[in-house]
Amino acid sequence: MFWGMGHSLQYVSVATMVVAWYAVVEVFLGEPRINQKFAKFLFTLFAVFPLASPLPYFLYDPILVPTQKMWGIALDTGLSLPVIILGPLLLLWVWRTRDGALGAWFKRMPWNEPRVMTFAFSAALFVFGLSIHPATRQGTLRTPAHYHSVVVGGVTLAFMGLAYQMISKVNRQTVWQKAMKVQPYLFALGLMGLVGGLLGAGDLGAPRKTYDAFVTGVAWLAPMVLMGAGAFIAAIGGALFVGIVAWSLLRKGGEKVVEPQAMLVGATGD
Repeated sequence: MFWGMGHSLQYVSVATMVVAWYAVVEVFLGEPRINQKFAKFLFTLFAVFPLASPLPYFLYDPILVPTQKMWGIALDTGLSLPVIILGPLLLLWVWRTRDGALGAWFKRMPWNEPRVMTFAFSAALFVFGLSIHPATRQGTLRTPAHYHSVVVGGVTLAFMGLAYQMISKVNRQTVWQKAMKVQPYLFALGLMGLVGGLLGAGDLGAPRKTYDAFVTGVAWLAPMVLMGAGAFIAAIGGALFVGIVAWSLLRKGGEKVVEPQAMLVGATGD
């Protein structure tokens, strides 16, 4: 009854993540060479399917909505379809932009550029989160490991990169440039530790939503310590992001953002 719309909102967040990827990639690789009409059609689907998600709650008693499997399958398919198509297409295009050996391409990438790193970590955590779907270990901490990697990691990092990109669009300049270069690493590596701890404890059978599980479950104490350490590091990265963005918006000044796209645009012919 209460979580039905939560799932829809997760799909909306993931769809918006792909839009953020689309905007941030343009910063360092130029406009994605994906058929524009097809991309606009998929962007339209991003808006259409979420609008239909409340309908089952008007057509059925809310208590009975989870039993309407066909509605669930149709909405899950419709909400995920744009992401399933456009997300991989965008990542494939990024992969194809490399010129020459993979190692040389990685060396040319501006890894000290925060928007590049938010995109790279976002894509990595999102894909990893999908690969650890909790179907095989329902009711364990494998489930929060899955959605922390997909949503807290993948989606949030994409929004962070988009926020850095948008600061320059509102007549502001980013402050604390050195801290901004470190921030994506802190948040993403902390999330990796958090997800790894949850995943390890879940695979050992640690139950989710059980308040005393970590007192009685000595077997999964070590991965939970890793989870806590990762959460602490990620929290520092998150707080640093809030400070950078807030201070950049509240004052006029700071260092001008240097656009890195000249380094990589035109790496491939078509």
